[in-house]
Amino acid sequence: MGFFNGGRFNLTVSLRYQPQVGELDFFCEVFNEASRILHDATDGTHSIGTVLYATNSFGGADASVFVHPDSDVWPNSTSARLWFPTEAMDMSQDFMMWPTIMAHELAHYLYDLRDEYNNGSVCQGSIGTQASMMEGYNWTNYTRWTDGGGADYDTFGDFIGDYTGAIATLQQGEPTEYCHAGNHNSTANNNQNNINGAQSCWTYMAADANHNGIVYGLTAPGAGGPATAAPGALAAITCTTLIPVQRFELVLDRSGSMAGAKFDQLKIGANFWVDYVNPLEELGLVTYSSNVTEDVLRSEVPAAAAAQVAWRDDRHTAIDHLVAGGATAIGDALRRGLTAIVAGGRAASQVIVLFTDGLQNVGVETAEAVLPDLVANGVRVYTIGLGGDQDAALLQSISTVTGASYFPISGDLSAAAAEAAITAALVQIAGESRENGGVIFFDSIDGVGAVIDPTAPFFGGDEQGANGEEGGRSLRFGVPISEGSSHASLGAMWRTGKKGLRVRIYDPDGNAVPAGPLVRAVRGRYPYSFYEVDQPQPGTWQVEVLGSGLGSAGLRSLGFEVNDAIRLEASIVPRHPVRGKSFRIRARLLSPHPVPGASVTAHVYSPVGAWSQFVLSEGAIGTADEGLYVADVLTEEGTPGQYLVILDAFRAAGTFDQEIDHLYTLRSGFVPGEEKRIVVTPEIRRRATLSAVTTKEEPDPDEPKAGENKIDPIIPEDHDKWLARWHRAHPAKTPPKPKWSLRDLRKRPRGGSDSTLEG
Repeated sequence: MGFFNGGRFNLTVSLRYQPQVGELDFFCEVFNEASRILHDATDGTHSIGTVLYATNSFGGADASVFVHPDSDVWPNSTSARLWFPTEAMDMSQDFMMWPTIMAHELAHYLYDLRDEYNNGSVCQGSIGTQASMMEGYNWTNYTRWTDGGGADYDTFGDFIGDYTGAIATLQQGEPTEYCHAGNHNSTANNNQNNINGAQSCWTYMAADANHNGIVYGLTAPGAGGPATAAPGALAAITCTTLIPVQRFELVLDRSGSMAGAKFDQLKIGANFWVDYVNPLEELGLVTYSSNVTEDVLRSEVPAAAAAQVAWRDDRHTAIDHLVAGGATAIGDALRRGLTAIVAGGRAASQVIVLFTDGLQNVGVETAEAVLPDLVANGVRVYTIGLGGDQDAALLQSISTVTGASYFPISGDLSAAAAEAAITAALVQIAGESRENGGVIFFDSIDGVGAVIDPTAPFFGGDEQGANGEEGGRSLRFGVPISEGSSHASLGAMWRTGKKGLRVRIYDPDGNAVPAGPLVRAVRGRYPYSFYEVDQPQPGTWQVEVLGSGLGSAGLRSLGFEVNDAIRLEASIVPRHPVRGKSFRIRARLLSPHPVPGASVTAHVYSPVGAWSQFVLSEGAIGTADEGLYVADVLTEEGTPGQYLVILDAFRAAGTFDQEIDHLYTLRSGFVPGEEKRIVVTPEIRRRATLSAVTTKEEPDPDEPKAGENKIDPIIPEDHDKWLARWHRAHPAKTPPKPKWSLRDLRKRPRGGSDSTLEG
């Protein structure tokens, strides 16, 4: 997750493929050159500090930059902002040879600047004046690599061999400045004027309010404009490759107030995680009350079947033997969880799940004190708060600032509903937090495929009688799995006391699917049963639940998938709205392109215990962002508390027209008349959980903010040793062949579509 500290931007880059030998060294040089351009453009104030690389489609949940293979995705960052942790900018591998293009897209991401080249408008007008990077100029004016004859490379595949062979040559170019108040044409019809209030780039980015109140330390130049001479020497960026593994650490409250049914439900949720993690993923367990203990050291799930059974049994035993008692040391627990999850080098995906039912009332360290270190170490912390004593504002800040989500379980729920919600919240986080994972369905179900309350996935409630087949002894529900998914979790969970239920799954062709080499079946004494399916066939799978008394089982569907080409970016701003004022829900659905024409609905649970529904609008006035959906929610003026938002996004399979950004039509070799292309997208379903906590007055300006941190990224001194050890233990797989290249794109046929998207 990217953030700003002391004039330097620290970025995380997710490569959506396995890089070639020498490719990461090249990327480090690209970012060094982009840092030099930003340093010049900000008169020596800003640069890039650390770049962390996650390979083979890891690191997506934390990414500042996605790099896609070949030209499948054109560079874009119109919706991404450093201070919205879930949002990222996208680059294509075939456009990485132009550092100026990287700097241009970073200007969108870091400063919220917009393009100034629409309709041929210009700011400074002459390349000789180091014209604005947000304008469009001949590609020969850009800093870029050329071949030995000075020609641009068509594809990355053509380039990388010349680069590693020391044949490719770096050409230093222009532009390297932003336009300013003295030369800005505020009447030009371009995005910078139309969206950012007709302000020049410099004027806009020098106002901290335009970037979440993060103090950037920029002062807009006077009428004479920015310095044209390049600033002094610039420190090289630090490039680090992360260990490509998924790590989970559960940090669970066992204080005295948890004793009884609540603690039983917490154990069920923890046991679900033990069954849920797959081979090569890692899981550890920390529990806390007045003291903190690391009950189960984090370790990798074994690949061998017998060793895997023993691994899971040992952890089930440890969880079942936990005892509640004592006070609540949240800060110390977070510190122990952080220490545990970063042991053995820094991984590409590090997730802590923190559960508490109260306020911190004992301990050496506060949670606020640990928060900067969590950000610096790249740890996402999903928080679950139960009851009226939870510190909602703190739990919301921890989750939002680290790029995760807060799951509030209201103190107004009945005891039974609150207890059931504990397990359900832990299960839902499992589906959201896995790398490239997504929740498709997690609903209470009534009969065959019916949904009781899709808006309350973990709040519990009274279940109605089942209307299933065979006199109430069987029911089925469908789970659509997207094309390209590498993994799926399919099954059901039910109330603790219900015994004798069985679960079966059927592929889209109607065939019953037993356990086997690509299918792991999970069943036993806990109130859930599910299947973990590798390389699932795309289409609608059926989950069948069998047993007597289904109407009293409190059944809930379980449908998760892993697909590295699909993501749902979702956020709330502000996360602490003043009572009586609005907060905005933002969402983008990508596959991996921003997808137009989707149905995006928010179900909002207010502090007064009522649900309401909002349909997010696409391309709403004032946003003008590619594929962005928004809705504004007015909060209750007289009622403090938490707003839970369940966001459901769906887009049917089909095509859409994508208009190529004018900047990229200027590239050498681009075929005139091919400014639009047809993009094919599969059926997509995703769910996200968001929340907001109201305040009496405007939030404290010193409150931790997403997108900034007071310390730099932390990389363990022995990280390289751990990375090398991991690779020795996990031989690299053969990189997949690219789908198509820029040359193929030019050959694609044009035809009908069902929507239009401006790129």
